[in-house]
Amino acid sequence: MKILLIDPYLTPSHETWLGCFSRLKAHEIQILTLPPYHWKWRMHGGAIILAQQFVAREFDPDVVIATEMLDLNLFMAQCRKSIRSSCRWIIYFHENQLNYPVSNQDLDRQKNYDNHYAFINYTSALVADWIVFNSRYHQNSFFERLHPFLRQFPDHQLDKSIGALEKKSSVIYPGYNAQQIEQNKRVSENTIPVILWNHRWEYDKDPDTFFNALFSLSDEGLKFGLVVLGQSFRQIPSIFHQAREKLSAHILHWGYLENRKEYDHWLWKSDIAISTSNQDFFGISVVEAIYANCYPLLPDRLAFPEHIPDHLRHRHLYSSQADLLTKLRALLTGWRADDFDNHLLKEHLQDYHYDKIAVEYEKLLEQLHSSKPGPERLHDHGHP
Repeated sequence: MKILLIDPYLTPSHETWLGCFSRLKAHEIQILTLPPYHWKWRMHGGAIILAQQFVAREFDPDVVIATEMLDLNLFMAQCRKSIRSSCRWIIYFHENQLNYPVSNQDLDRQKNYDNHYAFINYTSALVADWIVFNSRYHQNSFFERLHPFLRQFPDHQLDKSIGALEKKSSVIYPGYNAQQIEQNKRVSENTIPVILWNHRWEYDKDPDTFFNALFSLSDEGLKFGLVVLGQSFRQIPSIFHQAREKLSAHILHWGYLENRKEYDHWLWKSDIAISTSNQDFFGISVVEAIYANCYPLLPDRLAFPEHIPDHLRHRHLYSSQADLLTKLRALLTGWRADDFDNHLLKEHLQDYHYDKIAVEYEKLLEQLHSSKPGPERLHDHGHP
């Protein structure tokens, strides 16, 4: 089978997702991407740019898998003479513009001027043969938010289409390369616990809550090391500048690492992985840190509960900023690295391994290939 993968906004986490397709050895795969800049322009112009590149390739796919940043309708219109009618279309939702938190820097979003970006997500889902979400939380929250979003428009109640969309949707986790992380393993015997930040340096990851907790614990005299990884952009939240100065005595590493091997080394050197994010539809950075033996402290919301076994959630999920501070203080006060056995956590994450995810895609591709053109045929086969 010939498969075309399209991502108009290729972030490092999306590159990890693309990596799982290397396990589909029996298929011929080509990839079209654009760098992760100017997200609004990518949603408007990305389909045109990538359609031009696709037509020039003269590649005839059986299946197209595109991420949600692509205006699938516009891409299909541009390529209608170059793609066979039997081609099947899958839209993969890493995130969506219905649920994405509003930046205080984005006046368009605050004034509700940006409905059209969420509408692009909706219409792409509408024309796709199948919709895949990267977590159960994402799938549920998308359809919950879609109903009031569509009801706001003046007539022709489009929310009646939601049932059909739900029937042609499923969850396939993005996957992660456990084998690669294992190969880059570095044994670490820290005398004091090392706290890890390995997320983007942006407002939606709520770095203020993270660093303010560390400021408090540092002022209390608690000992810890600090590793700050993650990608930064032109507009860096001011808390990072404050933290680099106020926590300088704790810092072991500060800044983005492009080299994957070095990145993994710092995961293995760290002991406690914390997320304070207000937006994570999956959270690959957290999953990779858990695999590298980090003790996770995660908010009890978004997709994070899916990464923790039910009977361990009271240890690893916090309910508020005060609860985070309490749990982290207790860890730092009584820390012994050999007290933490993350075998059960790693076992829980086995379903995210590339090989397992590849099997899920094989099932979906087989189902799509065996059905006649038109999403209504897929309903007879159930969810993959």
